[in-house]
Amino acid sequence: MWTFLLGIVAIACSSSVSAQGLMYKVYGGDVQDTSYVYGTFHTRDSRAFFLKKEIKQIILSVDVVAGEVNMDDAKDQAAEMAPLMILPNDTVLANLYTPEEYERIEALLKDKLGLQAMLCSRLKPFFVMAMLSEKMLPGDEKHLLDEWIQKQGKKSGREIAGLETAMEALSGLDSMTLREQADWLLEMVDDWDGQLAIMEDLNRWYVNQEIDSMHVYYQSAQIPGEFDREFLVRRNEYFTDRVHEIMKTKTVFCAVGALHLPGETGLINALRERGLTVEVVETTTEVGK
Repeated sequence: MWTFLLGIVAIACSSSVSAQGLMYKVYGGDVQDTSYVYGTFHTRDSRAFFLKKEIKQIILSVDVVAGEVNMDDAKDQAAEMAPLMILPNDTVLANLYTPEEYERIEALLKDKLGLQAMLCSRLKPFFVMAMLSEKMLPGDEKHLLDEWIQKQGKKSGREIAGLETAMEALSGLDSMTLREQADWLLEMVDDWDGQLAIMEDLNRWYVNQEIDSMHVYYQSAQIPGEFDREFLVRRNEYFTDRVHEIMKTKTVFCAVGALHLPGETGLINALRERGLTVEVVETTTEVGK
């Protein structure tokens, strides 16, 4: 389920400041030495793992591997997060829809999730979307790209850091009403084939390192404004604060959702505004290598 909670902002950007490329080096100013910022796509689709070789090499050159969350810590916080996922009082998912609407939702859940569909009746719509989203792209890798990166860091003896806790990431959900979540889920269900096509486009743009194309898509999507501010803009601010603080004493490979990078509030611009030099690292797209 964490795929969607992280991945929802892998397609999100908040302004017109553009960027192309996924890997950036950061140096100068008050930082210890050269660090790196990398944009991920929160998926198990092997096509998104095309920079494995470069990532492994860079990890060996830094002190810390940082992600949005420390994936091991997030798993440990599962029990704490559970109440945020459950519908209030005695509400069930069917209560949020007409009988005809829920019939369509239930049919897709059974088709895509099998026995797991039974778990959805008490979940908030956002988390039902999380479960469905994992069926949108191939899952031929064992781990999410973000989790794989952190495992490479641990394997290499690097310190692993999270730029937020799982609870901090979820706190922005309160900015989206149950009605907004319910409408979003119904749209996903009724346009399933269209959603699959969009996800394929996003994956293709990611592999081609076309972050601006992902930005254009986001600008055309109807993301609730308050949710955008809480789940993206606010997080960009403290991501920047926290990774910059680490960079002052240690070198870092920072891996966050790709479109946390561009935009006026994105990490690239925010780090430059702090007097740091941020330059794209030229890489070669070799899908599946």
